Amino acid sequence: MNITFPGLDETTLPFSYKSFLHLLEMVVKAGKTAMEMRAEVDITTKTGPEDLVTCADKKLSDILLSALKEEFPNDHIISEESPWEEMGTQERRWFIDPIDGTKYYVNETGQWSVMMGLVAGNNPIFGIFYLPAMNMLYFGGPACGSWCWEVGGPATKLNVTPVASVTTVKALLSKNDVAKNLWSKEVSGIEILTASSIGVDVHEVLQGKADVFVHIRPTLKAWDTAAPSAVALGAGLEIGTENAYGFTYPVEDPSHNYNTVIGRRGTVSWWQKGYMTCATPVVAPAPMVAVVS
Repeated sequence: MNITFPGLDETTLPFSYKSFLHLLEMVVKAGKTAMEMRAEVDITTKTGPEDLVTCADKKLSDILLSALKEEFPNDHIISEESPWEEMGTQERRWFIDPIDGTKYYVNETGQWSVMMGLVAGNNPIFGIFYLPAMNMLYFGGPACGSWCWEVGGPATKLNVTPVASVTTVKALLSKNDVAKNLWSKEVSGIEILTASSIGVDVHEVLQGKADVFVHIRPTLKAWDTAAPSAVALGAGLEIGTENAYGFTYPVEDPSHNYNTVIGRRGTVSWWQKGYMTCATPVVAPAPMVAVVS
């Protein structure tokens, strides 16, 4: 692979530079394989009518699991399409989302990506995700920084600035989230944009088209956030929940049982304040009861 990444210090990567290049190649190859398969995929559902899975999800999962296990035999590796396995808290853990945004892949909107993220404890340390329809790949982490690479073309180091103010914050929320949480429309300064898949949403934030991605319902899992969180942190973004900074990656369950927020610095505290103001139920005072003596 004849490409240079300006400003990348190889010693800050959590693996060898050879492994790094191999990761780039395997993710791009997986994305192109999914594109080639699209015309003939079979489609089934998992937990509901919008939770789709295709033969492409399963094939990419098998390809990436096998490749990562060969590249990193001492790391724990799990895919969305494989059974969940508990693991030691100190192990390095790879989380694979073979097709993030399967319904967009099925509908051929282009709003999907291939994602792999490396976590140590509760810390996303490296992520990579590829948007095949745009031919754009993002990679990086807190120690090494993050880059956007137009595959076959130049690569650009990312450095996203904080929000200047919270007077108007362009927030990506899904239609389902808004419908089930109407209070979100009342958050101070919010301008709601329609979210799609998380890889594409973080791409929108990194490209300056939005300020923050917010997922309110507790439906995201480790493979949804590991890669984009690491890239976001390397690019100067921040991650958090309705009441804390950072995400947790427990060994017993992949679920994120909280709001997930990824955005420009200043947006996590903005969301936390909005949540406390608009989402926290107001408890009415108990009615006064006259006491007759």
